[in-house]
Amino acid sequence: MSVAAHDDIEISILKLPGDASQWELVMRFLTLRRSIFIHKKKWQLFDEGSIEFEQYDTATVATYVIAHRQGEIVAGARLLRCDTKIGPEYSYMIRDAYLKKIEIPSEICFEEPPVTSDAWEITRAISIDKTPIPMQMVLSTIHDYIQKDGGKVCLFLGPPAFVRMARRSGYEPRRVGNIAQDDSGRYLALAFDIRQTDEAG
Repeated sequence: MSVAAHDDIEISILKLPGDASQWELVMRFLTLRRSIFIHKKKWQLFDEGSIEFEQYDTATVATYVIAHRQGEIVAGARLLRCDTKIGPEYSYMIRDAYLKKIEIPSEICFEEPPVTSDAWEITRAISIDKTPIPMQMVLSTIHDYIQKDGGKVCLFLGPPAFVRMARRSGYEPRRVGNIAQDDSGRYLALAFDIRQTDEAG
């Protein structure tokens, strides 16, 4: 489903099974993730063929918000609602890190993350554009999508530099844990509130 366009950049919200006809955009996003995280940043992640993916990319639960220009991916992110269950063991990345189920330092959260339907998580956010516009469009689209679903808060796992970008986009992110560091670099978990419909004007 395409929801916005600006300066020849189109934003698509994609989830199976409804958006199967546009799933090639998701595959291109996974290919770009492999290029950035595995080839450029040298993260030790799982890849298969030309794509990078993991358990949180389970097609029936993950939602992708992707900015593209004439079919080329310029920015994107993965969304999971925090009441998600992936098999008997996993839920979403930030919570699973806190519970020491994955190899991300548990200190990224001061307290146990929520498992409610009004909380969402953003991970694997990337942008290759020379301007912040595509990622700002992705964030704005994510906000509106979560708002329409009745969401109240969004968690984000990413680099500390995201704080500045989020504030420039009009959000007030707050840290929910310590900055962590491993072979992948420095990152932290943040939360920001979703404006309620009667506040959006």
